[in-house]
Amino acid sequence: MSTHPAPDLREPQEPTGGTHPVNVTHLVMGLVLLGLAATWALVQADVVERGDLRWLLPLPWVLAGVAGLLTAVLGGRRRRERAEEAHREAYRHWLEEEDLRHRRQAWEEYQAQQPTQQPAAPDETRPLSAWDHPDEAPPGTTDETTDETGEGR
Repeated sequence: MSTHPAPDLREPQEPTGGTHPVNVTHLVMGLVLLGLAATWALVQADVVERGDLRWLLPLPWVLAGVAGLLTAVLGGRRRRERAEEAHREAYRHWLEEEDLRHRRQAWEEYQAQQPTQQPAAPDETRPLSAWDHPDEAPPGTTDETTDETGEGR
């Protein structure tokens, strides 16, 4: 049984970093205001005649509406994708923590089942060597008490 709760993947969460979500109403009204101001400036500078106002005045409204629709559609999809990726990442992190916790628990259980062994005390009467037979000299050395035939002097 897990002591850590699984992440709640049902409710999307807003991303905590990066850019903030676009307020579509503010975007549309800002574009309309800019478009109307540009139209007024064009009329005042005599670039556009007053007769052209009947097609020029609705243009900022139409362009701002198109921009608002695109923002709403594309922004919602991106926000959903970011939320889904954040959920997947949270779930992956949770799985890794659970796996690590289960591995630690299994290792502790394994260690608890192992008998405790005391290290053997080294023989302090002679230095440690590769030749551990006490009755014979190591190969390649001669003993002063014997000759080549193995008989005592």
